[in-house]
Amino acid sequence: MAKLASKINLKIALFCIIALLPLIWLRGGFKSIYLDLDTARDLHELSNIWIGRIVWVGPELRHGFNITPFYYYLFYPALLIGNGDARALIIFNIVLSLAVLVWLGWLGITKKKPAWLLGVLVIGLSPWWQKISIHPGNGDTYAIFILASLISLSFGKPFWLSSFLMGIAVAFHPTSIFAFPLLLHEWFLRKGQYLKNFIFIIAGFILPWLPNIIFTIITKGYWIRQWLSKPGWQVALTSDVGNNAFNVFQLAKLSGFSVVLALFLWLLTGLMIGKTKEKFWYVMGSLLIILLALISPMPDRYLYGILTMTLFVIVLGLVKKSWGGLVLLMLIILLTTNVVKNPPQEEERSIPVQENNIDIFIKKGQIEKEQKIAVLSALRGYKHITPQGGLTPQSNDYRFFLRTKGFKALDVWDYSQAEILVLFIEDPQFDWEEWCSWELDQFGAKKLRFITKVGQTRMIVFDKI
Repeated sequence: MAKLASKINLKIALFCIIALLPLIWLRGGFKSIYLDLDTARDLHELSNIWIGRIVWVGPELRHGFNITPFYYYLFYPALLIGNGDARALIIFNIVLSLAVLVWLGWLGITKKKPAWLLGVLVIGLSPWWQKISIHPGNGDTYAIFILASLISLSFGKPFWLSSFLMGIAVAFHPTSIFAFPLLLHEWFLRKGQYLKNFIFIIAGFILPWLPNIIFTIITKGYWIRQWLSKPGWQVALTSDVGNNAFNVFQLAKLSGFSVVLALFLWLLTGLMIGKTKEKFWYVMGSLLIILLALISPMPDRYLYGILTMTLFVIVLGLVKKSWGGLVLLMLIILLTTNVVKNPPQEEERSIPVQENNIDIFIKKGQIEKEQKIAVLSALRGYKHITPQGGLTPQSNDYRFFLRTKGFKALDVWDYSQAEILVLFIEDPQFDWEEWCSWELDQFGAKKLRFITKVGQTRMIVFDKI
């Protein structure tokens, strides 16, 4: 009876943790979540699916290299359920994150390791995990599937599940491939099942790429030809250790710990790791950290997967020691302090703000849903987010909001057919009257209908002459 009561109490504790985390992640509301260009790009592709088009390839990560659009179709049902509300995508991403953490906590309880609940809190309170949980998209969500695949491998779940989860992670973002050796190692350890598990690996990695494969067959290799014609990756091995150290320092910063504490935790984990599989994971994590010091600086998003792996290995080591729970508790206190000291700020550019701009445009513009609309925008320059001079004529998010509200927002190459041109000028310093671009030329001769302003955004509407 005492054991049953203890297990029930642990489940209640897990429920409380999972109920608390989304409140922390969304404590600033949807207006605190910056709508970046990658998210706007994804919204555009989801709006294509919304109006009945098939999206065959995903975003172009590097010159000519398009990843799979699998994640568009994974998120699309959430958009349908939300009746076109982009916030539904954020909520769905949060649900994915919580589902993986629930799974981890539940498996820890079943293995009679209640310290895993503290591990769930350490992961959930980490700054980078909070960020990826509220930012749907390939550059963030892939880390959720990396964690899911590591949980599956660590707790000895069916190999097909581990393969499929890792295949999805790689399909979301190819940097996930660093975790592939962990899957191969598990394949090697499960003796007598080599052929069957090899088939699972192949299937797990190929299935998410089916849209690209079908598109390649239909176009007689167009996607592959484009990739081979202009290959290029901006990450390279260099000898500038001082410059490359940025990656290691950034890894520690994103974790929420100081470099000294992060290094101490990693070295401490090396002393605690016991099993062959866990030792291999630790060695691979160490090699990846060393590799980061040898390659050119990388964007934050490229580091999320390595953060996921290293933090999971640290937690894996701590939960198996009687005093490990105390260390985890101290980390929770530190991370909670970070949460309190760093309240989220309202962003100038967010889903509610952009949607409000569209609603005002629709109300004041007196346009009909049958009219064809060309949309252009000029953004403010944000460090590490957009070029410092702003970016034109990015308008993917505006196109999404118009389409999901039933309006005919055209693709850029169809602007010659448009009856109305709308300029959303977010940069107050941008001289729209002197704006010359191919997209404007496509629209043709025009006359001004009206100008209005909402916050910092000016909306200029033209009719075609």
